[in-house]
Amino acid sequence: MRSNQVPKVREFLQAVRLCPNVTMAAKAAGITRDMHYGRYRRDAAYRKAFDDAWELGIQSIEDAVVERMMEGVPEPVVYKGRICYERDEKGELKYDDEGRPIRLIMQRYSVERERLILRGLRPERYKDSAEVTGPGGKPLLEKLEVVFRSAKGD
Repeated sequence: MRSNQVPKVREFLQAVRLCPNVTMAAKAAGITRDMHYGRYRRDAAYRKAFDDAWELGIQSIEDAVVERMMEGVPEPVVYKGRICYERDEKGELKYDDEGRPIRLIMQRYSVERERLILRGLRPERYKDSAEVTGPGGKPLLEKLEVVFRSAKGD
């Protein structure tokens, strides 16, 4: 490896830790995707460093998504296409310290969107499917066929 590439590799791995997206990280570090993938294939130490950085990046996104699922995301209240503002007990607008009206905010919970993000990041952990088997791991259909045969008197 050329010595001028070491800082770029460090920058790339740091970018991956912050945002696990090869295209964006490569652009931030001033390298090409091909440089990354070529080195990934031939350099075991680099592959390990990248995989560790990738895992940290995925974990940070996963943590943020779970936090949003739990706490929601503040969002302005909109009624008939217009933003709503806080009002006092007399119905007068409330203003912040800079004289701007204070927007009425609610917490939005978008569990389905967050679940899709998690499933994309870690499909093995957040998959929707469940495998149902019969005794000994045999297909359930065989068990049902036996039940139906015995019920019919076969």
